[in-house]
Amino acid sequence: MSRLVNCGRYLDLISMDKYFHDISIALHVREGDVGHLFTLHTYSRTAGSEDRVKAVAALMVALGGMEWGTGGVVRFPCGELHERAIKRIFNEVVMLDPAMPLAPKPLSVREAKTGLTIAVDSEQGGDGRWVYTVSAEGPSEGLARRVVTVAGGLLKLGDMQPVAGTQDRVTFPCGSDHRALVGLLLPRALNVRAVIAAEEAERKRGVLLAPSAQANPSI
Repeated sequence: MSRLVNCGRYLDLISMDKYFHDISIALHVREGDVGHLFTLHTYSRTAGSEDRVKAVAALMVALGGMEWGTGGVVRFPCGELHERAIKRIFNEVVMLDPAMPLAPKPLSVREAKTGLTIAVDSEQGGDGRWVYTVSAEGPSEGLARRVVTVAGGLLKLGDMQPVAGTQDRVTFPCGSDHRALVGLLLPRALNVRAVIAAEEAERKRGVLLAPSAQANPSI
């Protein structure tokens, strides 16, 4: 008999976890008194699968700047949904090799192809909102264009907003401090088209395995 569990609204699915017996892990969300709460769930009965799900949730907290809620759920400190961002965190941490040292990503990355070092500076404005400014160092050709491209990548991957009158400054709608999240998004923002294409391919492959993506969206 299948086991149906109401975890809230279905958001995303990893159809095959290559680091744990190819189990599928789903991401769900529901609203609570402290904002949006995210639950990870698997229908796999493989021994150790529940521990793997807990480990993935712990990585989301450690690397995505999230925090624990009651009952093993995770949430953003601001309480907001940040739907594209939470999906990106989920996908990133499941793909990490558990045997490798894990630490929050720095707010800078070097591009092998261009030789540029792309960095993000964070600062809190007088209105209390956190703003992230993209900069680049290296060969001057195409420098400004690359900055604009990476800032645009952050906008798409994190559902961020541009700061009015700028092309290199972005912020989250909530205005909160999400530096760990930005560090996780930055390497992918360098080639956002490839990321979106990979997400779409995974979504098409996994949708038939997601119970809540079919008959009952509350499962």
